[in-house]
Amino acid sequence: MVNRRAFTMIELLAVIAILGILGVITVTAYTSITADVRRASAVEQVKSLLNQARSLALKSGRSTMLAFRARNVSGFARMEAIIAQPAGDSTVWHLPEDASPTPVPPGHMQRVQISRFIPVEGVDPVLLPRGTEVAVPGHAIGNPDNGTGSTSSLPYSGDIQYLPPSHIGNVVEAPGIMPGIIFGRDGAAVTGVPEHQSRFGWIDMDRDGRQGLHGNDYQLTLGEYPPCDGCFVLPLLSPGSGAYAQSNVEYPEWWPLCQETELDEPWVLTGPFLVVFDADELRTIERAQDWPPTRVGAADRAWAHTRYIDEFGRRLFFNRFSGVSLEDADR
Repeated sequence: MVNRRAFTMIELLAVIAILGILGVITVTAYTSITADVRRASAVEQVKSLLNQARSLALKSGRSTMLAFRARNVSGFARMEAIIAQPAGDSTVWHLPEDASPTPVPPGHMQRVQISRFIPVEGVDPVLLPRGTEVAVPGHAIGNPDNGTGSTSSLPYSGDIQYLPPSHIGNVVEAPGIMPGIIFGRDGAAVTGVPEHQSRFGWIDMDRDGRQGLHGNDYQLTLGEYPPCDGCFVLPLLSPGSGAYAQSNVEYPEWWPLCQETELDEPWVLTGPFLVVFDADELRTIERAQDWPPTRVGAADRAWAHTRYIDEFGRRLFFNRFSGVSLEDADR
């Protein structure tokens, strides 16, 4: 007679525990690989778009903008890339006289030349992989200062604060910007629009000549200036501390820079390079619940993105001589 030994309860539990651990390891490894593939795909996609925008600038002899706007696709936030060129007109935006609080320092950005762009015919918008987003450094505005003209230091490489895009999906957050980059007629990345000597541009998505913001259309040439309430991009910093002043976050962006809805046509904030980052991973590291649509929420959001992007973001530069998109490590 054969003596068959059965598994004890302890042995069965041990086997189940081991299988559970192996399952967790497998799922974690798969998730990590999937995230890496998604990031790599987004980086290559943005590099291709940079090449396309630069080629159009050289071919047409006109400034060409590559910008990214937030979209809500089936309840999830996605970034959509748009290539646009100047429509041929520009105007001056004036700071509303009743803007409160007063900009810091006084007189900062109270009159701004702004160019209208329109999407390039025959170039369709491109959706980036879900979970990846694009940001720019705040060079177009400059690092915040203490109101006396002396810049406060930021505890990040190169004293850079990264300005994140809006995150339009099923989660309400403080609004962000539409990031982008502009190539001049010679193919070099520029910080303004040479055709009009303007500092900013906006994309007229519906080509109606009016800037859409907050559910309304505005025509700057007629003196209609869109409200900028709710757009808080850069906070006032405590001089030398690198920390925003929670009790006095008074470095307001009293200009139409933020995107709050898919239909908004805000100014595009351009920089000398773009940064691709994993927005899903960011939200597992930082406290997204601290980013409500308030001044303090916007400040917390900006600093959380800056911390993450400074460590994990993939920076994309453009070599003006070779015409090759480069990551920071390739320079």
